Amino acid sequence: MDYGCGSGENSVILSALGSHVTGIDISPELIALSERRMEVTGFRWQARVASAYATGDPDNSFDVVFGAAILHHLDVGDAAQEISRILNPGGRAIFSEPIRDSGILRRLRAITPVPVRNASPGEYPLTTAKINEFSSSFEFVRSRRFSSPWGRLISRLGYDRHRLIDHLDIWINNNLTGRLAAFEVFELRKSV
Repeated sequence: MDYGCGSGENSVILSALGSHVTGIDISPELIALSERRMEVTGFRWQARVASAYATGDPDNSFDVVFGAAILHHLDVGDAAQEISRILNPGGRAIFSEPIRDSGILRRLRAITPVPVRNASPGEYPLTTAKINEFSSSFEFVRSRRFSSPWGRLISRLGYDRHRLIDHLDIWINNNLTGRLAAFEVFELRKSV
């Protein structure tokens, strides 16, 4: 399942890799774009309007639930309950989420208001505490954080990003400033 599939950007990739994909999203407009993407690419998946909290799928019906930047729009407890319900025993939940753990950055954002474009109602900064809340009903498999401000700063100074900078960025994230990472990718497993 492409959980919160939007216009199908990830559904087409998953389909191209040979997966049988069901994409759900609460937005009829985005599901219409997903269907148009199928027409243009020639890849097929099931795309339908559904709630992340009540997908309408039977219990134990998916091997993998994948989500990209969706959890910070949802109540993580309700989302975890639905994902656990639809995952097969031993099934995996894989998410890539923006993460906002730095108290310093939160305070800076509060005193330097910037217009938020494309924010949905109820959207909030996702933190490690919220990810832990979401993950509590699953077995933890692994996680990794990406893109500390240091790598982005180096890129903005005009240096091309290359493997050395990316490796340095990851090392700094893991060892010094993990709380400043922009994204976390994590994998969970439903108990057998």
